[in-house]
Amino acid sequence: VFPTDTKGVPVRAIGPEAAGRVAAAIGIPAFAIGGITPGNAGRVRAAGCDRLAVCAAILASDDPGGEAARLLE
Repeated sequence: VFPTDTKGVPVRAIGPEAAGRVAAAIGIPAFAIGGITPGNAGRVRAAGCDRLAVCAAILASDDPGGEAARLLE
């Protein structure tokens, strides 16, 4: 969804709106992934993505449990 360094290679970020359109069009459960943080997760959900996969925001945090809780807010 957003730029991320987690994979170690450049990836094309499509943005939350495009991710929401894809999620709506495919008709099966899908996960939005890439650069998702507590600061932008609401925007991704508002675009129509109800499943988020998050890695770096949690693993890089000094408080992984708190970071995960913030993502659920």
